[in-house]
Amino acid sequence: MKPSRYNLFVNSENGSILLFNSATAALAEIESDKIKLVEQLLYGTIPPQTEEQKQIYNYLIEGGFLVEDDPDEIAALKEECARMRYDKSTFLLTIAPTLACNFRCDYCFESHRGGRMTEDTEKALLRFFDSRVREAEKFYITWFGGEPTLCIDSIERLQAGFGEMAHKYNTQIQPSAIITNGYLLNRTNALRLKDAGVPAAQVTLDGPPRIHDARRKLPGGEGTFDRIVENLGEASDIMGITVRINVDRNNRGLA
Repeated sequence: MKPSRYNLFVNSENGSILLFNSATAALAEIESDKIKLVEQLLYGTIPPQTEEQKQIYNYLIEGGFLVEDDPDEIAALKEECARMRYDKSTFLLTIAPTLACNFRCDYCFESHRGGRMTEDTEKALLRFFDSRVREAEKFYITWFGGEPTLCIDSIERLQAGFGEMAHKYNTQIQPSAIITNGYLLNRTNALRLKDAGVPAAQVTLDGPPRIHDARRKLPGGEGTFDRIVENLGEASDIMGITVRINVDRNNRGLA
């Protein structure tokens, strides 16, 4: 076995180390008195002999921190990417019902051109979906933007249309997800999304209030942290929510 090339070590304030594998997304916290042992097992300087060593060694394998000697991890990822790209049994569709957004984040790459998906575009999207989904065994929908919660009515209509076509072709519908800034994700909208077949959301918080509000603000410069956190409290028992943090040279190391 050899250590994965995708292992990342991050020092923690309490003296422990966080070990993250960017290929498997596995995360482990290594207590300070176990750091040397984990390093020895990871780099093969000692074989696992005691029960504790064997247990840690197995965890390292399960998390992808240790991999077989022969496989080329880069080649394996390229192969998996190609397989997913040309595999027609799974249909993945990312939809932006609008490019408009109610935020003006410092690092945003969007043009904020505004506008929203028209009825004709919705019908064209359903025709495209109909032409592709009949070949698939299952499909996944992700809602993106702009800010997609500005267009929940479009999401509801399209989700209903997708469901009808999936039933017609006996295709398995996977739960949809939405990537949102969370500012409009209150309890009412969370219930609408879940009822439409969108039970999962990814929401961004870029740190504590003073850091987040300096980066992710409304067009008038007002902060958004408190409103988002309030919404997360209302929506968290309705939807599965993943909190994302964008880290760059402007906010790394800040707390």
